This record gives sequence, structure tokens and C-alpha cells, in this order.
Amino acid sequence: MSIVKFGYDVDLEDVFFFKDLIAFIHSYSDFNSILQQPNDTFIIFLRDCKIHEAKSIVTQMLQKIKYKFKIDIEHVGITLLDESDTYKTLLDRLDKYYVMSKLSSRTKTFYGTLDFDFYETQSDKKVLDNIFKKSSNVKLFNFYQGLPITEKVEILKFDQGLIQLKVDPIKFPFYESEKFTFIQHDLIPTVIKASIIKIDPMKSLMVLGNLEFLDSSPVERSGIRVEPERDIYTSLSLESKKLLDGNIASLSENSVVLHVKQL
Repeated sequence: MSIVKFGYDVDLEDVFFFKDLIAFIHSYSDFNSILQQPNDTFIIFLRDCKIHEAKSIVTQMLQKIKYKFKIDIEHVGITLLDESDTYKTLLDRLDKYYVMSKLSSRTKTFYGTLDFDFYETQSDKKVLDNIFKKSSNVKLFNFYQGLPITEKVEILKFDQGLIQLKVDPIKFPFYESEKFTFIQHDLIPTVIKASIIKIDPMKSLMVLGNLEFLDSSPVERSGIRVEPERDIYTSLSLESKKLLDGNIASLSENSVVLHVKQL
């Protein structure tokens, strides 16, 4: 689970605007819980959401809010729940990123995990050793004619900035024609771009190097919610019984929002 904290100055004289804004955020975050805190701050609990997915969702959401409501939400902190966290350690880490966002004159969103603080350790590859020991499973991403190609692989060794992986031998012809790949890890809030250094088809091994942390990448598509350009009429049924009719307002890979006349 990922946790998001943002600030918004509530204008009590415009309650309907605030209601519409929170309703939009609620739907865009796949109807996850939103907690209002003191000092005009709010926390969103994104269930079953890794931090790179949360970062993508928040980025898309802020852009939509600026376009739809003509306002900027400028201060955001994001972190990932760790199995060793207490309620206090989790909220303290979240508050740290939120405060960093408030103090920054350029960056809106600050994020990190218990093991990886992007803004303090982004140039320190040593932190990866502890993370890969904690979890050696990663996803590799590449693109072929615009289509994503993914593979779940295991890190066998990490030493002096080089990653040795066990990969599917069927995909070796593809990797041989590529110069780099993208790495996504559940405990790292950013995607890593890595050069393909060596391929050993006989042992099903691949070595990656020249690691580069990317603040954004074409891999991060999980947070995208689209709105139809024209009305799409639909109906909701349960056990062959129609419950209601409406138009699709927006949809993502996890949920669909419908506009209905009445319930």
C-alpha cells in the first residue's frame, strides 16, 4: 500500500467546489479512502499500489485537476508502507516528504520508501545492494513497435554497479538487438534505465550496467485514467437484472466511473 499526503486550502464559502474536487480525487484514485487532517491536509490510502504506480497516479491526477478545476495542488508527499512500519514511523516518513515539498521552490512531489530516499540517494548506487537483498525480483520493460514487452526476472548478483539476471532464453534474440532496458522494482520509486552489457544465451544470463534513475519514463502507464471524447452509453447489470444506466465518465485499468441520472 502507498500513502499520499497533499495540501489544499479549503474555502468554506465554496463548499460545492470542494465537494466536486474531493469527489474527483476519490474517483481518480480508484475510490480509495481519503482522510482529512488538520491544517488543510489530506491523506489518500492507495491499496495494493506500489510506489512507482502511486507516483504515476498522482502525476496524472494533478494534471487533470489543473485542467478541470483550474487550480494547482503544489505540495505532495508519497511513501510506501513497509512490513516493519508502525503507524508513527509511516506517518513520520510521509510528513517528511510533504514538508520537503512545501520547502521546495521547484519540485511539487517528493517521495521515497524506508530503504530508498530518491532525493537523498539518487546518485548512490550502494543503496541498491540492500534493496536487492531484500527482494531480488524485478520487471524488465522494453518496447517493440510501440508495444510494451515485459518480463519478470530474478537478480542473481549485484556488484560494482553491475546486475546479473536470469532471463527467459526465448527473449534473447530481442535483447541482442537492444542497447538498454528499463528496470522496475517494487521498493524503488523510480524506474532504472540500464545498458545491456553482456548476454550469455548458453547460461540464460544477462548483465546490465550504467544504471540511471529516471524521474519519469514511458514505462509508467499504470496511473493513466482516460475520459472518452464522446458519450458512451452503458448499463450496469447483476445476475441478468439491469440496475442502472449511464455514460462512462472515465476509466482506468482498475475501475470505471459512470455518470448516472439517479440511483
